[in-house]
Amino acid sequence: MAQMTYSLSEQQFCNAQRLHFSFRPRWVRWIFTLVGILGLPILGTGLFHSDVMLSIAGFIYSSILLLYIPAMARLVQRGIERLMRPRLLRIFRRSPSLHQQSHVELRNGEMHLQSETGQGVLPWKHITQWAEDEDSMLLYLQPRLFIIVPKEADPQSQFVTALRAQLLEHIGPARRQR
Repeated sequence: MAQMTYSLSEQQFCNAQRLHFSFRPRWVRWIFTLVGILGLPILGTGLFHSDVMLSIAGFIYSSILLLYIPAMARLVQRGIERLMRPRLLRIFRRSPSLHQQSHVELRNGEMHLQSETGQGVLPWKHITQWAEDEDSMLLYLQPRLFIIVPKEADPQSQFVTALRAQLLEHIGPARRQR
C-alpha cells in the first residue's frame, strides 16, 4: 500500500502547467515547417532567372529555418511560458481547492483520493493518458483536465514508483513530449 500526502505550491503548479503545455499540437510544427519551405520558391526563382544572389538567399533562408525549427519552437515555448506565468499564479491564488492538502493512496489495485472537500476512488479506466518529468506526474482525465502529483512530496520515490508501475500496467506508456 503506497500513499502520499501533499499540498501544491505555486512552483509545483507552474511546473505541472509547463509540462502540460510542452505537448504542442502538431499544427505548430507544420507552421514552422511551412515557413521554412517558403524559402524554396525564392531559391527556384533565383535559379530560373539565373540570379545568384536570390538563389543564395533562398537557400540560406530555407536551410536556416528548416535546421533550426526545434530551437525556434523552444524559444516560442519559453516566451509563452513567461507570458503565462502571471496568469498561472493568479489562477493558483484564486483556486482554494489547489491549496488544500491532498492524500493519494494505491490500495487493492485502485487509486484512492482524499482532500478536505471529498474523497473517492479513481478507476484506472478514467485516466486517459499520463505524463511525467523530473518535477511531477500528470494524470489526464480529459485533454485539459488532469491531476497533479508532485514528485517532491515523495522523497523516497516509493509512491511515484508504485504509481508509475500501475499506470504502465493499466494505461500504457507515458505521453511523450514533442
